[in-house]
Amino acid sequence: MNPINASVLAASNRDLNDEVKKGTFREDLFHRLNVFFMYIRPLRDRKEDIPILSEYFVSKIAIKTKKDIRGISPEAMDLLMSYSWPEKIG
Repeated sequence: MNPINASVLAASNRDLNDEVKKGTFREDLFHRLNVFFMYIRPLRDRKEDIPILSEYFVSKIAIKTKKDIRGISPEAMDLLMSYSWPEKIG
């Protein structure tokens, strides 16, 4: 059997430390996942990133679909910038 080199990227909107204390999240899994912790502010708190992220994703979609997509209209960008980006959708 050949060894496998794998990485796991996990995210949660809950404080997993608290979840471990409450017994709702496995402590052993928490310690395996918590090797490197990085907090990223929610998009609603860093709206200045929306144009950069939009350009990136439009570019990726254009390449994947082999279409000449040049960007997002000013109206669409205004909608993205004015959206509240709630914590939970639905």
